[in-house]
Amino acid sequence: MGGEGRAGTAPRVGATTVGATALALAYVPMPRSWIWMQVAIVIFVVAGMVIAITKLA
Repeated sequence: MGGEGRAGTAPRVGATTVGATALALAYVPMPRSWIWMQVAIVIFVVAGMVIAITKLA
């Protein structure tokens, strides 16, 4: 009656690998062009919303 059969005592297979992979992917450096492209997209979407609202009003 060791600790092998009780719940919560066995190591989860792959848990460390999945966590380490997710952590590594969270800190991947992005190219500056990608960041500026996202900023430009947000600006154009907001501008389009403002233009649509003013034309409808």
